[in-house]
Amino acid sequence: LDNDNVNNILIKTAVPVTIIHDGNEKTIMTYKDTVKEVIEDLNIPVYERDYLMDLSFDSPIVSYMKIEIVRVTKGVDIQHTNIPYSLELQENPSMAMNETRVARQGALGENCVIYEVTYENNKEASREVIFDEVLKQPVNQVFEYGTIPVKQIQGTDKYFKYLTATEMSATAYTLCPTETGGKMPGDPAYGITYSGIPAERGVIAVDPRVIPLGTTVYVESLDRRFADYGIAIAADIGSGIVGNKIDLFMDEKAEAINWGIRKVRVYIIYDE
Repeated sequence: LDNDNVNNILIKTAVPVTIIHDGNEKTIMTYKDTVKEVIEDLNIPVYERDYLMDLSFDSPIVSYMKIEIVRVTKGVDIQHTNIPYSLELQENPSMAMNETRVARQGALGENCVIYEVTYENNKEASREVIFDEVLKQPVNQVFEYGTIPVKQIQGTDKYFKYLTATEMSATAYTLCPTETGGKMPGDPAYGITYSGIPAERGVIAVDPRVIPLGTTVYVESLDRRFADYGIAIAADIGSGIVGNKIDLFMDEKAEAINWGIRKVRVYIIYDE
């Protein structure tokens, strides 16, 4: 027998394997030796980033093995987020304590973050920040509040701003000749204050060294049984009006007598 003429016959037995890719799962019979050969035989494309789950392309074929191709793709996710603004409080020395205002409206800032996202079989597997930058800085809101003290006018809902408040002793006077140095009606100086304006309710006599003439004040009665004298102008003087004393003009002698001498608080009204 001529051994050179003997033919060697190799018999391969097809074995079942399961192929999983692109959402499909299929079991086939194959006689191929490696995973790579099976994939090529089935004309399944494999791209640069793709990989095999728990296998390599050179892995030998065994019965009932699972060959799963994991598709890897890249994408970007752009996220814009608002940056909140802060509130700045500022004193405004020209505003009353009960006044506030928005001096500057706040504006949101904007931040942009761009992620490179890796997907495996269309599911996110990981992400990496490739851009993170503030596109617009927030503008803080400025809220002003007043610092000038305020006082409510008795019996009203009105307020006034004031500079100082000082406790004083207050008397009252009229145009009675005994209080005007003997001046009588018809005298050119009758009923005329030191400042040259007529004496009338709302005019008071002061010590100019304490309250300058022409100053607008509010006279508050510290005895709550009596009403406030109210807003007045310092326009007169008197020989007995020295220091923290004032003299309030009254229309009627009886009213002046009833007033007598009282403790008051004198507010120097803020001049706008």
